[in-house]
Amino acid sequence: MNGDKVNQPLETIENKYHLVLAAAKRSHQLLDRAEKHGMSADTEKVILQSLEEVVIGKVTYTNPPVPDKKKKTKE
Repeated sequence: MNGDKVNQPLETIENKYHLVLAAAKRSHQLLDRAEKHGMSADTEKVILQSLEEVVIGKVTYTNPPVPDKKKKTKE
């Protein structure tokens, strides 16, 4: 993956923070799948593959819901 792709405007991801979250989640999926099948995986390659999949739109990311701060907590 060319590092310039990460610096281009992201159409599928709102910002770079969400890019990192999505890529991390995808990396864990790929590593877990490799482990499940008794294979080893090069972590660096998995991370780069995950970033590329997110940037090109192969993997989507949905923002988690924001908690409502107006709700009062019991004291």
